[in-house]
Amino acid sequence: MHKTDGKWFSKLLNKNVSYYFGNVKLLLLLLAVKYISLKLIHLYQSKGGSKKLLNIECNFEPTCSEYTKQCIQKYGALKGWRLGLSRIKRCNQPDLVEKIHDEVP
Repeated sequence: MHKTDGKWFSKLLNKNVSYYFGNVKLLLLLLAVKYISLKLIHLYQSKGGSKKLLNIECNFEPTCSEYTKQCIQKYGALKGWRLGLSRIKRCNQPDLVEKIHDEVP
């Protein structure tokens, strides 16, 4: 019996197809999270960002929202949000004279 005949081939095909479609679903979910995240950041920035909405000025250049947006664009939603939130946690000097220049890694 040839390897492409019978049950062996159909089992292999079914396993690969389900594995492939599982990865496609995950990829689509991550792309949706990335798209929604970028839209929310754009909405926040278009409404005035921290200066207008929270009455504070960002200590960093680029701003934390712009930094997070760039990280999401470069690394994807999960790593981008992780980098962006760690940057926001460092923003704790309200009366800083000079802005801190911090580019996306």
